[in-house]
Amino acid sequence: TTEIYTLSLHDALPISALDPCTREYRELRRQLWAEGAFEPRASFYALKQLVILVCLAGALGVLACCEADALRLGLAPVLLGLALQQAAFLAHDAMHNGVVARRGNTRAREQIGQLNAGLLLGISVQMWLKEHSEHHAYTLRPHADPQFLYFPIWLQSLKEVPLWKSELPVSPRARKLLWGGVKLLTRVQHLTFLPLIFLISRFNFIGISWAFAIKGRHGRDLLAMGAHWLWYGALLACAFSSARERLIFWSVHYCAVGVLHVQLLLSHLSTEQLTPPEERALGLFKAQLAATRNLSSAWYSHWLHGGLEMQIEHHLFPQLPRHQLHAVAARARPRGQARRRVRRDRLLGGARVRPQGSALPLDRARHGRLCMTAGGGRGPPREVLYYIWVGCIVCVKCGMSPSRCGDDHMCM
Repeated sequence: TTEIYTLSLHDALPISALDPCTREYRELRRQLWAEGAFEPRASFYALKQLVILVCLAGALGVLACCEADALRLGLAPVLLGLALQQAAFLAHDAMHNGVVARRGNTRAREQIGQLNAGLLLGISVQMWLKEHSEHHAYTLRPHADPQFLYFPIWLQSLKEVPLWKSELPVSPRARKLLWGGVKLLTRVQHLTFLPLIFLISRFNFIGISWAFAIKGRHGRDLLAMGAHWLWYGALLACAFSSARERLIFWSVHYCAVGVLHVQLLLSHLSTEQLTPPEERALGLFKAQLAATRNLSSAWYSHWLHGGLEMQIEHHLFPQLPRHQLHAVAARARPRGQARRRVRRDRLLGGARVRPQGSALPLDRARHGRLCMTAGGGRGPPREVLYYIWVGCIVCVKCGMSPSRCGDDHMCM
């Protein structure tokens, strides 16, 4: 069974061969294990599961007891979307061995994952486990990280281009036709970013889950995903009498879940994409800082982010329970603060873009100014708006301008 990686290839190297940052990081990790920081608190995750069930019950209660369309077609699908978003976070923590005390592929971990990821969210646990393990093993590596293979729809780094070109057909005509489409897509990626996330990401997530589960014959995944469609189909059939109402409910619900996909992307988009030689040169600690980003949030809105607001600490310590991330950040930050390039820029309405990760100038000459994100600690309503707004800004900053089409690295 594929497991979430907690150690890097750097851990196979002798201490003398590691850079100082990685040595300090390994020592901190050893201390945390010795202190019991990796032991999950059952009451914390029981409360998270309760919040999910309350949101589900709230959605069902609105549909059963209310007649106003604003509540049935507005509030109910949003509550359902919020429940599925939080279920995704809980399943993520469980598959990282951060929910139950006994590590490994235990029955409890499998049940929590199938309940929240399979039955509620409708995705394959084994597919996510494999892809997310690889994502942690080589985060944002160009044309390799399976959870960030978006080119040619979205361009994240020019390092992706030659790797993608090597897989094109040899026919000059076909290559020219495909390249014309690539230039068109990347020039408008700031316009396609949000529509594709809100309208297509959920379909893509479900589609690849079914394909993976069928190909790998993962019976539990197929059973849980099939049960998801049974209860969701029954909900639409029993709660609404017209196709119009069902379509509106489904659209609002999928858009509400789409916030999850924005959250997943903003933890990494517009950070550094490092090649294997660059990863080895930087070392594990600095490489993770370069490819991840933290989001500012307030104490009362941490639950909305599901731990993704502490993405740097999560990537440094993948098995660390969510309730320990903020406490450990204070100990990890002094090691990384001096190596972070912290700059503040003002965006529309005074929103601040505040980088929490490294901004190493590996692609700066060609890729343009890197734009890091932060929620500003404004609370759930505004933070959702910041997700949407900053998502557009990230794509604008990463967009490929027409002047770059003559670049040697960009032409066929």
